[in-house]
Amino acid sequence: RSILGDKWSEDLIVLSAITDVNLPKFTTNDIPLFRGICADLFPGVELPTPDYGPLIPTIRSVCDRKNLMQKQEFVGAVVQLYETVMVRHGLMVVGETVSGKTNIIHSLAEAMSEIAVDKEKYPDSDFLKTNISTMNPKSITQGQLYGSFDPNTHEWSDGVLAVIYRNLSRDPSGDRNWILFDGPVDAVWIENMNTVLDDNKKLCLTSGEIIKMSDTMTMMFETEDLEEASPATVSRVGMVFVEQVRLGWKPLMGSWLNTIPSEFEDYKEDIQSFLKFLLPPCMFFALKMCPLPGTITIMEVAASCLRLLRIFLQFLATDMPQAKKVVAALEGLTVLAVTWSCGVVSNSDARSRFTAWLLDVCNGKFTKDGHDTEAAGLSDWHVFVKKSPDWANDNSNVSERKLAVSLPEDLDLFGCNFDPQNGKWIHWMKGQKMFNIPAEIEFSSILVPTVDVVRNRWILEALVKDGQNVMCTGDTGTAKTVIIKSMIRALDREKYESIELNFSAQTSANMTQDIVDGRLGKRRKGVYGPPLGKQCVIFVDDVNMPKKEIYGAQPPIEILRQAMSQGGWYDRTETTFRN
Repeated sequence: RSILGDKWSEDLIVLSAITDVNLPKFTTNDIPLFRGICADLFPGVELPTPDYGPLIPTIRSVCDRKNLMQKQEFVGAVVQLYETVMVRHGLMVVGETVSGKTNIIHSLAEAMSEIAVDKEKYPDSDFLKTNISTMNPKSITQGQLYGSFDPNTHEWSDGVLAVIYRNLSRDPSGDRNWILFDGPVDAVWIENMNTVLDDNKKLCLTSGEIIKMSDTMTMMFETEDLEEASPATVSRVGMVFVEQVRLGWKPLMGSWLNTIPSEFEDYKEDIQSFLKFLLPPCMFFALKMCPLPGTITIMEVAASCLRLLRIFLQFLATDMPQAKKVVAALEGLTVLAVTWSCGVVSNSDARSRFTAWLLDVCNGKFTKDGHDTEAAGLSDWHVFVKKSPDWANDNSNVSERKLAVSLPEDLDLFGCNFDPQNGKWIHWMKGQKMFNIPAEIEFSSILVPTVDVVRNRWILEALVKDGQNVMCTGDTGTAKTVIIKSMIRALDREKYESIELNFSAQTSANMTQDIVDGRLGKRRKGVYGPPLGKQCVIFVDDVNMPKKEIYGAQPPIEILRQAMSQGGWYDRTETTFRN
């Protein structure tokens, strides 16, 4: 009572503890059930809203600075992480890709650091500056992670984790230090962490060295699932679970609108309206009514669409049409972006059905009761929207909308590009020069510019020149490699360099790292890259080939993911981070 104040009764304390420990672990569907059980067990007991002083306002200001939408579910997840950090020295943030795990962790760290540094504004706060050391445990071998003896000389070499852990345990600054493992959790590498995660708080190395964890250290694991984790590990850690469905795709759009060219500042409402009108039904059709090559989620498709549309807007900004034609141009480019994000995730048969669906949507074929026979599947869409309100538009009724410029009924969306200057759809092959095969060329190098080659290469080139990472999938023999190589050869050699990696079943993460490192020069301490003024395009052929480990991880792919998400990897000899 002396700590919590007289207003806190025993049932309030117990309910608060039960809620804080369990609520972060539940799925969206289970949270109402949990709250119902608590209401039955503690009738009439209302938990007061926790007051963490300056934390929540600072989290919101950090979100503004990082261009993140302040959705209540996101801020709530950051607060749940804070509550877990306060009571556990080991914890896991679990959830699907693009559900906000990384941003939740870094937003909390930045907010705590901001409060700790500003002593004038918060003189009495007990928050500490927070530093994060991130690594992917599957991008290196277990010996390179913890340390190992040389089999020939029997000399001990420290691993990346051993060096970081030892340095942080001796850190005299008093700052909070989080060691973040961003990668798959399996029963092989994480078993060695059990003595760290339980009450011993000690890292035991094969060399016989035992390193004690300091009071300001926290071990964090950011992973998609716990399918391969052992119960011994899971029982030792706190848990925060996040889901894509809590955020929805609209926060992505809100952040994206702040990054579009300034020329379209006055057209933001129009662009937002087009996206809310077109994206939900098209994502529904692509993900629910078409065969897919793998797991594809709403957030990934929405992010692809927004990425493409921003590139198209940058093209348009360099040559703006007349003011009265801008809205029509924006409509056409939005249709083009939706086509090449939602429509391209499936096969050719599904693409033709997608074209018919999108034309029905654009031309206002939707009806309120969903019984329009001309638009097959619309009733499925209406039923789905009623069950999943997040997919529906929140400021316009799909049933009553259509584009200002109607599209021809026989338009082949995949066979045409959009000309925003004239507001017309033009066939991809229009304007292509006569193709002549050079006499001295090898047969395997001949690439006839068919409509498929032209459009795929155009999309790939637009994404690469914008600095985006691109995945090109398809069956064997569909000219993926030839198209990509021809596109890379055509890039300006004054601006671009290229590295080619051919993955096989025997490719290792170390081989991948050494090939790339061998082709890049040192810019300054810890930073590597191509010669100054150039960009490097890395082409990875057969990315699916590396042999899977016993628990399903593919280290060469993990090290590529680390490079894309964290901007680099660890030098294996010096155990320092290479940007």
